[in-house]
Amino acid sequence: MNEALATATVEKDWAKEQLSALIAHILTTHHDYLKKQLPEIAALFRQAFDNHKDSSPCDRILFFHQSFSALSEELQAHLQKEEMILFPFIEGYEQTVE
Repeated sequence: MNEALATATVEKDWAKEQLSALIAHILTTHHDYLKKQLPEIAALFRQAFDNHKDSSPCDRILFFHQSFSALSEELQAHLQKEEMILFPFIEGYEQTVE
C-alpha cells in the first residue's frame, strides 16, 4: 500500500481532539464534499431525464430525481443548521470552558 495513502486512511481519535478541530474536519471533509457533489448529481439526473424523456425509463428517472431532490434539500438544510447554529454554539461553549 502506498505510504501516503496508508497515512491518510488512519483515523484520528476525535475523543482526544478539541471540538473546534472536529468541526473544522466536518466542514472541510463532509460539508464541502456534499456542497460540491449534490449539484453535480442533480445535473446528472436532469441530463438523464432530458435524454430519456420520450422513453419508458422516464417515469423511473423522474421518481429518482424527485426523491434525490428531496434528500438534497434536507441535507442542505441540515448543513446550514449545523453551520449557522450548532457549530457556533459548540465553539462558543468550548471557548467558555477553556
